[in-house]
Amino acid sequence: MMLIRLRTPATLLVLLYAAAMLALLAATALAARSTAAAVPATRDHLEAEALRARAQVRLARHSIEMRRMAITDLERATELEPDDADSQLLLARTYYQAGFLKQAMRRFERLRALAPDDPEARYGLGQVWRRDWLKYLDRGSLARAVEHLQAATQLEPRHTDAWLMLSSLSVEQHDSLGAVRAAIAACEAEPGRAEALLALASARWRLGDVDGADSAFAAAIPRLRRSVRDRFEDFAPLASERDTAIYNHLDAAAQSEFARRFWAEQDPDLTTPVNEAQLEYFSRVAQAYFLFYDPKRHEWDERGEVYVRYGPPEAVAYNPLGTLLYSNVSPSSQMMYPANVLRWSGVLEGEVVRRDDAVILDGRDPRNYLLAPESGLFESLVDAGDEVSAGQPVGLIHFIERPDRAPEVVESPLDGVCACIRAISQTSQGDNVIVIGQPIDRAALA
Repeated sequence: MMLIRLRTPATLLVLLYAAAMLALLAATALAARSTAAAVPATRDHLEAEALRARAQVRLARHSIEMRRMAITDLERATELEPDDADSQLLLARTYYQAGFLKQAMRRFERLRALAPDDPEARYGLGQVWRRDWLKYLDRGSLARAVEHLQAATQLEPRHTDAWLMLSSLSVEQHDSLGAVRAAIAACEAEPGRAEALLALASARWRLGDVDGADSAFAAAIPRLRRSVRDRFEDFAPLASERDTAIYNHLDAAAQSEFARRFWAEQDPDLTTPVNEAQLEYFSRVAQAYFLFYDPKRHEWDERGEVYVRYGPPEAVAYNPLGTLLYSNVSPSSQMMYPANVLRWSGVLEGEVVRRDDAVILDGRDPRNYLLAPESGLFESLVDAGDEVSAGQPVGLIHFIERPDRAPEVVESPLDGVCACIRAISQTSQGDNVIVIGQPIDRAALA
């Protein structure tokens, strides 16, 4: 131990000054280290912001190629700032618009973990599960969609779109009272919105409130866009071919009178001031609009046509497992029809052809969908039906601009069976090139 004896006040001042200088140097060094550590974070933030801005510009172009490039930008932005909620939300929505439901679900779940009180995370999950239900008809997916939409409306009571989606899905759950409540909430959140009034009219009809449905339809339909309003005015799904042909050759005034007479003939109860047949038709059109209508194409698919013509189905079954979809109606026929399903359902007579030796593959793991790591020419190293192992090379990406460069190897991340292979050789980064799946017992799907 060294002892310092202070002999004079001057000596004390010198020591104090030296201590102060040492403290200043230590603080400066600490600040320098902190600044050096903060520089990369600042650069990451600036790069992520630039990527987000570029992605939004590309998304505004509304093309498949621009959307793919925007996804690449946003994926990089989330790598730089994995805890940025805005980036996760934008990427999730872009995945959803592109139809990448598994990727969208993961991003919405990530957003939910980052911001549990963000209603957009729950609304996005509701959208994903709704689309999954529409595709596979799984009632469990419908229940999950309703659960997330209910959570979204609790977090943001003025979320009109969530209320509207919840109302239509409540109808599918046979919860007419819940559908009415959701529609009323949508009207309160956005008074005067045509879709909210339409949802209220449809829900009231299904609840048995005939007068309320009639007044709500009368208020909603004139406010709809022309392309949507045409669906309510078009009675062709219920009319005969002869009536439709006559109607199409009339002028506007004559068509209006023809439609009035048509609905008057369909009215099941002339003692009431409303036309119950027309209200039932309006409710079908409204539900088909909320479930199947594509606003970009101004149309719905065959599901909407069938729903409007026949109403809600009594029972629903996805294409039965082990049953071929298309076959010849007769040995002399050259046309292929879904005759096998029609026989299975009892519409046509005859024996149902089955594939008892069919292998059912489980493709629910997102890793089953192998994407091209780079753009080039894709060459498959396996055939459909081949068994593959984790880490096994299953394809090559060739670079025609760089013949000196070795092909990029695409490896299978999981054990399984090759389900399908990309048919077009020319490939862009991010394209799905191979799909694999894991064999699953049929009984596990029951």
